Amino acid sequence: MRRLWSIAPVVVFLSGLPAVAQPSYRNLDAGHPTRVEDAEVTERYALDLDVLNLRYDELSNLRTRLLYEPRLTYGVLPRTEAWIRVPLFYREREVQPRGGIAGIGAGAMYQFTIESEHVPALAMATEVFKPTGPNALPASVSLRADAADIVCVGELRPVKAIDVLIEALALLKRSGRRVSAAIAGEGPEGAALKAQALRLDVADQVRFIGYCPAREAFTMGRMLVIPSRAESLPYIILESAAAAIPLITTNVGGIPEVFGPQAGRLVAPGDSATLAAALGAALADPAPLRNETLTLRARVQAEFSADVMTEGVLAAYTEAIVKFRS
Repeated sequence: MRRLWSIAPVVVFLSGLPAVAQPSYRNLDAGHPTRVEDAEVTERYALDLDVLNLRYDELSNLRTRLLYEPRLTYGVLPRTEAWIRVPLFYREREVQPRGGIAGIGAGAMYQFTIESEHVPALAMATEVFKPTGPNALPASVSLRADAADIVCVGELRPVKAIDVLIEALALLKRSGRRVSAAIAGEGPEGAALKAQALRLDVADQVRFIGYCPAREAFTMGRMLVIPSRAESLPYIILESAAAAIPLITTNVGGIPEVFGPQAGRLVAPGDSATLAAALGAALADPAPLRNETLTLRARVQAEFSADVMTEGVLAAYTEAIVKFRS
């Protein structure tokens, strides 16, 4: 039987009390999450507060995440418990440690078997988790096993500057850095771009995958590159920022408005050498771009949500109507 109150393993160890296993969550972002934990549920009508609860996540691309999250558990029925957890601090590889409320999760677990000498305790659990606030846990995108170093999403036409990206890949190859790319999109320049990749000797590094939804495209590369020569306010930029996808793009159209204080890191359009330098730096040391991505996501959530943008458009129309009538 579990105690009514449990505390962190290190405190338990020091006090000489029996330790309680900490949960390990694996394969979270591949569609089939697995939770490895002591499957003993809280006794019926008992309240279990883990005030120093630690959680370990294993994500795609060999990423790991350690979280501190107090958890309150209640035994609602025989062999059944419900809980609420609130992550307050997390540390992920290539991401600066972040504190503050990062979300709230609510779930339940039902225990099928009682642990014995020869049979382990088996249980099934389910949970709903809502990231929230500027310190919200970053979205996890499950990368495919054959994911490229970068992915580019856009129509295959001159304004999207896929040719500039291919030139940048050739420059990186000549400098000794082989970078693979997946290009998601269709358009009239498809044949010309494939010929360019062949001419610059990078055809084996570039995979043209045709049209696919953005969410699927995000799984095909470790970093998103949008090298456009011109844009308005591209939704792909907002979507990738909201999903915390590392992003390199150009200083055109409404993109600087989205990046705000980070606009200085945008690449000049049509400049393959500058783009190659940005790609090489990000691949050699992913940590700075990863942290900037989380900052950008917080800005997009605050300034470019559907509600905020709708209010802005309505305010602009209202102002225009007032001026017209006056």
